[in-house]
Amino acid sequence: MDFSSLYHRNESIYSYATDLKELKITLRTKHNDDIKKVFLIYNSKYKILSEQNEVEITSKLETKYFDFYYIYLTVDDVRVGYIFKIITNDDKVYYYSEGKLISEGTYNFDNAVYDYFQLPYINSSDIVRVNSKFKNRCFYQIFVDRFFNGEENVVNNKINIRWGCNDLIDRLCFAGGNLKGITKKLDYLQKLGVNALYLTPIFESYSNHKYETYDYYKIAKDFGDETTFKELVEEAHKRDILIVLDGVFNHVAFYNPIFEDVVKNGKNSKYYYWFIIHNNDDKVDLDKVNFESFGFGKFMPKLNLNNEEVINYVIDVCKHYLINYHIDAYRMDVSDEIPHKFRKKLKFELEKIDPSIFLIGENWHDGHAFVEDGSEFDSLMNYPFTSCVLDLLAYQEINEEEFVSRINMLKIKYKDAVNHNMVNLLDSHDTARFINLASFNEDRTLIAFSLLYLYTGIPMIFYGDETGLDGYNDPDCRKMFKWNEDTWDKKRFNIIKSLIDLHKTYSLNEYEFKIEYVLNLLKVTIYNRYTNETILNELINTKFDEVDVSSYLLNKEELLQNNLESHILKRDGFVIYK
Repeated sequence: MDFSSLYHRNESIYSYATDLKELKITLRTKHNDDIKKVFLIYNSKYKILSEQNEVEITSKLETKYFDFYYIYLTVDDVRVGYIFKIITNDDKVYYYSEGKLISEGTYNFDNAVYDYFQLPYINSSDIVRVNSKFKNRCFYQIFVDRFFNGEENVVNNKINIRWGCNDLIDRLCFAGGNLKGITKKLDYLQKLGVNALYLTPIFESYSNHKYETYDYYKIAKDFGDETTFKELVEEAHKRDILIVLDGVFNHVAFYNPIFEDVVKNGKNSKYYYWFIIHNNDDKVDLDKVNFESFGFGKFMPKLNLNNEEVINYVIDVCKHYLINYHIDAYRMDVSDEIPHKFRKKLKFELEKIDPSIFLIGENWHDGHAFVEDGSEFDSLMNYPFTSCVLDLLAYQEINEEEFVSRINMLKIKYKDAVNHNMVNLLDSHDTARFINLASFNEDRTLIAFSLLYLYTGIPMIFYGDETGLDGYNDPDCRKMFKWNEDTWDKKRFNIIKSLIDLHKTYSLNEYEFKIEYVLNLLKVTIYNRYTNETILNELINTKFDEVDVSSYLLNKEELLQNNLESHILKRDGFVIYK
C-alpha cells in the first residue's frame, strides 16, 4: 500500500456534518492500491476509548491518481471520534488515525486520547446547506444591451448600431437592449422554462457592459430607471422567475465621483483610503497608474474593501436593492479578489434581511476557500466544470477516462451542499460560445448541454444559446439576440427546452450524479443516495461510429436523444432514459 497517498483531515471536505445526525467521512488512497476493504471505527468521542463501533466503507470515487472512500454516517451523539481500519489484498491490517499509522498488531484505544480523528461537536450553524430557494432553478444569463429593446419609441442617443448587425459588434456598440425589453420577453423565458435571470450590471455607467460603475444607486439611463426595474422584478416574480444582480464591487469607474475626488484632492480627499494608492503617494497619477485597479490600466480603480467605511458603503448598496426591489441574489464580480472579511460581513448583514439570499462568486479556479463554511458565498460560477466539458467535447484534448477522473476530482473538492449550490455553465459574456469552441460541431455541443442539465448543481445558459447564437471571445460573444424565429436552430431550441423540462420535472438537483466509462460509452446515472433508486440515465458516444445500446434500453423509456436510430447510438450522440 502506498502510505504517502493516504490522507484524511477532520473538519474539512474529508470530514463534515451534512446534518445534525449525519457525517460524511472520506479517506483518500492511491488509485487502484492493493486495498481489499476499508472500515470506519467510531463512537462518541467520550466513549470511543472503551467502546467502538465498526462499519465498512463501500462507496468510492475513482480518479486518475487517487481513490476516495466515503461514507455517510448516522450518529446519535454530535461529538464523534473515529479512526480507519484498512485491510490489504494480502490480509494485512492497518490502522490510520490522526497521529499514527499502525501496521502491526492492533490499535490500542487505551492510549488513544490524543490520537483519534474527531468532529468535536456538530453545531447547526456550521452545517453548509443547499439553498432551498435556488436548488431547482434553471438560470439564464442576459447581457442587457443585446437582449431586446422594449422601448423603441423612446430616444436613446447611445444607440449606434442597427439591431441585428452582429457582424459589426465591437466594444463601443450600443444596441439598445433594456430592462423593459426583458420584461416584455418574460413570457418567452417562462415558456423556455428558465426560472432565474442573471443580469449583467444595470447600475449607472457609460459603457455597454456597465462593469465600471458611476453610481450604484441609479439604474443606467439607457437601460431604464428605478420604475422599470421594479416592474421587471415584480413581473418576474409573478412568473416565479428570480432576479440575480451583478454586484460589481471590486472596482468602480475612473470617472466615478468618489475616485475623481481623490484625483482632485489627493490625501485631502475623504475617499483617499477608499482606494489602494501605491506607496501612499500624495496624489493619484493617472498616467503612471499609481493605484490598484482591475487588471491593468487606469479605467477601473479597485475599491479598498479592507476599509470599514467602504465595506459598509457596499453593504448599504446591496441592502438597498434587497429591501426596495426585492431582488433574490447577487453574483459578485471578481469575487476571488475581494477580502474574506468583507464577504463574511456582507453575507451576515444580508441574511438578516433575507435568510434565503443567494450569493454567487465569480471564480474561474478552485474556490473552496470562499464556500467551505457557508459564511461567505453560497455558490460559485463553476468554470472548472466548463473546462472539463470543453476539454472533452470542444478541444478533444482528453479522453473519456480522463474526463471521468476530472469530474470526480471536481466533485470531491467541495462539500455536497456546495456542489448542489454551484452555478454550472458552458459559456458566458466573458467567454466564446461553446459552439464556436467546438468548431461548430452541433452534436458535441448538444452533448455538452445534456451534461450541463444532468450534472449536480444549477444549470445556466447564456442568452441565445438556445437558438443557436454563436460568437467568439468578447465582444463577439455579446451579439444581439435574433428574435426572428426563422433564424433559430429549432432542433437546438427543442432539445435545450426539453433538458430544462427534464431538470425541473425530475428535480434533478435533489439527487446525485455518477459518471463512468463502460463498454465504449460514457454512462451517467442520477440516483437517490438515500434509497439508491435510479432517477435517470444517460449514454453518450463520443468515440465510435456506432454502438449498439439495445441492452441498456430494453424495457426502458427513452426521454430525449440525438443521433440514436433503432437502438444504435451513432458517434456524438446521446440518449437519456429511465
